[in-house]
Amino acid sequence: MRLSSDATAAMWRSADALEFVAGVTVVNDLSARDHLRRKGVAADSPFHFDWVSQKSFDGALPMGPWLCPLDEIEDLGNLAIRLWVNDELMQDSSSSNLIFSVAEQVAHLSSRLTLRPGDVIANRHAGGVRRRARPFLESR
Repeated sequence: MRLSSDATAAMWRSADALEFVAGVTVVNDLSARDHLRRKGVAADSPFHFDWVSQKSFDGALPMGPWLCPLDEIEDLGNLAIRLWVNDELMQDSSSSNLIFSVAEQVAHLSSRLTLRPGDVIANRHAGGVRRRARPFLESR
């Protein structure tokens, strides 16, 4: 979701939080699974997994291309979330499966930091991630 131009504020209440949200878009949180484990680090080490490198690469978080204004969304708490790879459905969920509503997430974030116009909040998936271990997709 993206914050509107008059949104600079902190400590919003859940009841008010959506008043400052300009709209929602799609973000695809990609992982480079081939960079998950650090070579030469023992498997029982807390440093065996490299959580930064698998998420830090060019193109790792494609977003958009559109922003849908909230007044165009009938029910923010019941949006379909689906992902296809080569015509195969890989993720099928809904925003109704989120543990905290979008308003609750925005309000909580604003209690920790000042949200500013143009900020983008990427919330966690609603389920279905890595439903299948394959296919392994790679960039060519």
